[in-house]
Amino acid sequence: MVSAESMIDKKLLIRANPIYSSPTPKIKLAQDYLNAGNLPIAISLLKEIIASLNDAGNSQLEYTAQLTLGNAYLLQRDYSKAIDNYLSSLKIVSSLPVQPASLAVLNNLSLAYYRQGQDLLLSAQKAADYDQHRQQKEKEVSVTMLQAALDYGAKALELADTSPHSLSKVRAWLNWQKISGSSSPSNYEQQIAILESLPPSSSKASLLIEIADYAQTITEKRNTLNKAVTTAESIDDYRNLSWAWGNLGALAEERGLLSVAIEETEKAIIAAKTVLATDMMYRWQWQLGRIYTTNEETELAQFFYTEAISLIELTKKDLLIGIRNKQVNFTTEVEPIYRQYFKLLIEEVADYQKAWFVAELLAKAELESYFGDNCFEEKQSQQIPDNTAIIRSINLDSNTYLMVKLPSEEIKVFSINIATEDLNKLINQWRYQLELPVDNSYRIIGRQLYNLFIQPITQDLTQIKHLVFINDGLLRTIPMAALFDSQEHLIEKYSISYSFGSDLAVNKHHYHQLLAFGISNFSNNLPQLPQVKQEFSAIKEVIGGKFLLNNDFTLNNLRKELDKKYSLLHLATHTYFGGSLENIFFQAYESQISLLELEQILIDEQFQIELLVLSSCETAIGDEDALLGLAGIGIRTGITNTMGTVWAVNSNSSLDLLSSFYKYYAQNNITSADALKQAQLQLIARQLHPYHWSGFINIY
Repeated sequence: MVSAESMIDKKLLIRANPIYSSPTPKIKLAQDYLNAGNLPIAISLLKEIIASLNDAGNSQLEYTAQLTLGNAYLLQRDYSKAIDNYLSSLKIVSSLPVQPASLAVLNNLSLAYYRQGQDLLLSAQKAADYDQHRQQKEKEVSVTMLQAALDYGAKALELADTSPHSLSKVRAWLNWQKISGSSSPSNYEQQIAILESLPPSSSKASLLIEIADYAQTITEKRNTLNKAVTTAESIDDYRNLSWAWGNLGALAEERGLLSVAIEETEKAIIAAKTVLATDMMYRWQWQLGRIYTTNEETELAQFFYTEAISLIELTKKDLLIGIRNKQVNFTTEVEPIYRQYFKLLIEEVADYQKAWFVAELLAKAELESYFGDNCFEEKQSQQIPDNTAIIRSINLDSNTYLMVKLPSEEIKVFSINIATEDLNKLINQWRYQLELPVDNSYRIIGRQLYNLFIQPITQDLTQIKHLVFINDGLLRTIPMAALFDSQEHLIEKYSISYSFGSDLAVNKHHYHQLLAFGISNFSNNLPQLPQVKQEFSAIKEVIGGKFLLNNDFTLNNLRKELDKKYSLLHLATHTYFGGSLENIFFQAYESQISLLELEQILIDEQFQIELLVLSSCETAIGDEDALLGLAGIGIRTGITNTMGTVWAVNSNSSLDLLSSFYKYYAQNNITSADALKQAQLQLIARQLHPYHWSGFINIY
């Protein structure tokens, strides 16, 4: 590994030392930057080299520079540019006699096409919620990309059959297993033999670790990983050494050989510490936490879970870059650490305060993962209001725990007596019934859910008027207000809010001035919202304010108006939550306003927005992560409260609900949660199905 100091020294030498005036040392320097992970400098240097080689006629050097630049873009996940450079390399290599070199290009080209195709396929699936045209176009392009990946992968495999033994030959085989989806490789032993014939290198160690996943037996897998250990040790490659020891420890853990698993995992930690590889250290600390839990050594398990989570929190910025670039899977590589530690604290230690704290860290990590950064302001811890209880649910593998935090700060814990799979089926069925207002059959499941989540804590809620739910999993997709106890809905007993943390900031109503932007007729292919005009007229009657409709809804107008003193912001347009900061936007008349743009406007403005209401259809839809987006908007922008919908609300009933909500909120000087409750009670009194009134939710 190249140190930061030597990188700085070499950067200065580019201009100070005559040796760097020729392309070959410059390319080597760029490769050093690339290996050290400093992609921007490597890319800048390689571009400079390629520009200088255009007229020099040195095909071999230009080929190497183009290939290296393609590799840099591949690591940066800029697949289009990587593909362009690899294709340029292929044009050059056709005149060169070095076949393994062209094999390296084909390998990386097929991988770049494959990853871009996978990304576009995922993007197309998400676009189905808001842009059918984009969905179809991206799906078609993704199919083309994935076919190109197969084509180039097949060419690489064909060339590999006639090539001398090399790392690229093994890479071609591995790529084909991945791209083609082959789970039963036929010549595994041949690839191992090729690797054994090659001299030690970091690439060889890395390939041995990767190819071990395709071993047919545990013995084969351990033998391959031990070869990786030997290779990495011989060249002091501590990163690959850590990966190899860690994977060996995981194998021993799977087989129940706990003492062996501990020994090998500890070696993985030592190797990772040698090069300060925090991205590996937390994984192996988590692994030891699991092993010691299985071994019933609770104190040691707690220690290593704490160490793993502390390291994640300390290095969150780098970890989030990995999550955003899809190098780290939050759902499988980070989230389970918090949930497993929570389970240990609840079931073995009975430390409810610490378990609550871990659950808070998990909720924060989910938000950060969803948005791809950790730009969330820490709220100051506040005393829970006397009339408020916070109800938190946490889903584990086989069951769900319910935690209740009362104004006294006492925490009570209940185990929900239903398997997670059965609970999810119940939730999905209930949501389906709520969205189809045919009859009152929803009350049967509503009663079941009430008995699971409210009945156990009823005696603790005698002095409570307001419930704040911090829900987990699919529970985020349903309105708790519609739970039914055989006589009345939950909202008839309590006002209800939702949150992702227990530090609540309730709005104070110092100033009421409404600013509303909306669109009834879109200029693109999005569904029209004709009810927005009526919505604005009804709201204007009860609260007044400034209302800008259709072509007046622009980014510039939003920026200009928010420079004035408004405390309420109402947006009646399509809002899309795309699972990342860059893909969250509000549809203006002729463009999209990203959350980043809204954030910047609100940061620049002089008056604090107290309440944001998103009244468009399907603001939060039925995705459990959509509530993360809805909650995150408020948290990131500093808005105290946000209101949105969990499904496509009925235009007539939402019109009545919103006008009543603003009437209560503005005239009675009550919280947004209480105002929403009063508006919902009015519709309940008309005996309307929950579809008409429970879709709107209040978020702190």
